[in-house]
Amino acid sequence: MIPVPAMIRTLLLLLAYPLAAIAAPAGFGTYQDVRAAAKAGPSDFVVFYAGPDWRPETAGVVRALEAPGGRGALSRLTGWASLTAVDLTEENLKKLPERPDFSPYDLPALALADADGRTFAVAEGLTAATLPQALKALAAAIPVRERRDALFEKAKSAKGVGSAKLYGQGLDQLPFRFSAARKDILTEIKKADPDDASGYTFKYTFSAGGFHESVTEKMIAEKKHAELFSLVDRHLRNPVLLPAQRQALLAAKMQAYRSLDDIPKAVATLREIIRIDPQSEMGVGAVQYIRLLTEPVRLAGLEWESGDNRPTWLPMVADVSAKVAEPGTYQIEFRHRDGHTRFRKAALKSGGRQIATDSNPNESNKFTLTVPQSAKGRPIELWVESQGTGWFAGRGEIVVTKEK
Repeated sequence: MIPVPAMIRTLLLLLAYPLAAIAAPAGFGTYQDVRAAAKAGPSDFVVFYAGPDWRPETAGVVRALEAPGGRGALSRLTGWASLTAVDLTEENLKKLPERPDFSPYDLPALALADADGRTFAVAEGLTAATLPQALKALAAAIPVRERRDALFEKAKSAKGVGSAKLYGQGLDQLPFRFSAARKDILTEIKKADPDDASGYTFKYTFSAGGFHESVTEKMIAEKKHAELFSLVDRHLRNPVLLPAQRQALLAAKMQAYRSLDDIPKAVATLREIIRIDPQSEMGVGAVQYIRLLTEPVRLAGLEWESGDNRPTWLPMVADVSAKVAEPGTYQIEFRHRDGHTRFRKAALKSGGRQIATDSNPNESNKFTLTVPQSAKGRPIELWVESQGTGWFAGRGEIVVTKEK
């Protein structure tokens, strides 16, 4: 599923219903005033992103924040700002001289920002019950932010690659989505380490989608597979990459092996992706892709659907015992209802043993197979190598007819 950008999702959510603002919790200021005070401090500050009044969670969280001790582990922070559902419309955000750099995905939400207004920790989809734990998690991010800034200060007095590494280690302290937004720090890294010996420029500029479109697909189309493998391997030697970035680079290698129809190496690369993080989205997807590339397609009956097509040649298996009940010669036809699925070598198997074959070198949709006397009374399966084409829309029925 393609993720909807946070700001778009928030706006769609808000536009779907009439808006009425929930009053800000007592003691909360405007975003502009609190940010200005935090900068003068300097100090971190909290932003409460309120949901609209039709969300019961919002009122519950507001009451919890107003209760004695409701601000929990963040009570020592004096800067608390509030933005309501009405404030979060694009029209009103444009009116702010300095708008927030963060757009919540699920309201209500709390965000921590540093003295410069840069968000470094968030808790979204809050309820009154989850608020205390969320406040503790946000409070735990403050010393992390302090370590980040301490590393930035050290980087300023260092030189060359050493400076770049310190800046990069500072960025590494916080979640990637916030650190990747620090274009100012990235500029310093590039300045200190123009050849990217530290690997941090690549780490914080790498786009999996961009690499796929501008590098992987282009080099495969130009048949520069060796160059692609070399490039990916060089990037994989970068010690500062995130696991997800390594998985994305390995996906490029897998795609190249697929284009060469080297299924064993494609599967081996998918297994590397799984080893990095089997629970990640790419790890789970790699497991499914291995099945797609290696496991026979077992039909529930004598029909195949679009989802039964595969990108590479794999056996399609159907139980034909009801149609092939006795020895004899049978015509088997794959009749298309839509699209086109390719078929080649076919066989009948009984008890795992092959009892009849048709090499079908011309990829005909029709086969002639003879069942010997030895298979009488035993379950029989049809095994045929198949491959989807185009948009893999091929579907149809398998017609089995005994010759007289």
